[in-house]
Amino acid sequence: MALDVIELSDGISAISGRNHLPGVGHLTINSFLLNGPEPTLIDTQVASEQVSFVELLGRLVDPESLRWVAITHTDADHIGNLATVLDLAPNATLVTNYTGFIKLSTHSPVDPRRVRLVRSGDEIRLGDRRVTAVRPPLYDAPETLAWFDHGSRNLFAADCFGAIEPESDRQPRSLPDCEFTDAMSWWVSIDTPWAHVVDPVKFRETVSVVEKLDPVSIRAGHLPLYVDDPETLIAGLLDSLDGDEFIGPSHQEFLSLLG
Repeated sequence: MALDVIELSDGISAISGRNHLPGVGHLTINSFLLNGPEPTLIDTQVASEQVSFVELLGRLVDPESLRWVAITHTDADHIGNLATVLDLAPNATLVTNYTGFIKLSTHSPVDPRRVRLVRSGDEIRLGDRRVTAVRPPLYDAPETLAWFDHGSRNLFAADCFGAIEPESDRQPRSLPDCEFTDAMSWWVSIDTPWAHVVDPVKFRETVSVVEKLDPVSIRAGHLPLYVDDPETLIAGLLDSLDGDEFIGPSHQEFLSLLG
């Protein structure tokens, strides 16, 4: 998986790569840097790309000036380089909730004096940015927090609003709306397979939390960067609940995919 820097807007950059899932498609993996007087990194990519990630991060910001590292949750594809980043950024504070801190202590302990604990709904200042921690509508880990930047009105939505691009899609491109809904359904069926049994009325209430924020853009850990329109993504998320749980290939099918 090759990583690249993608410049977005409002001082926000993504370090992004596309991971090939045999027989399924391509999964985007994103981390985000919010630059400014107190630069903030959201998630730290996968450990297998440590050298590339550290190099690209260094192009965007001097690690010693990095002030905050906010994680969405403790899955390996979101905190793969957390320990390395904290070593390189001695002035950075980790932002998570209590569950996230406890889960990290089982495999990647962080000095409590370098941790800022928040709860969903808390608003904090990250330098000149005012950021609110939000529980996204879908998540696969109990500590998950999305981050809403009030200045840029970007919502960094963790695993929610992800999409798996088709197997044949070798390069990033804009999918038609109908295909993009299918791409989101694939991701929901894999990452949150329980979603198809939820009460749609109650689920709609959780989506309204996002709508009330009125984001200009939705950015997510597994969302291709060519789409960020909240209306499109919310509609796609609601439609994607109709899918079934992803079972995956049998062992023999998997071997055939590998050739």
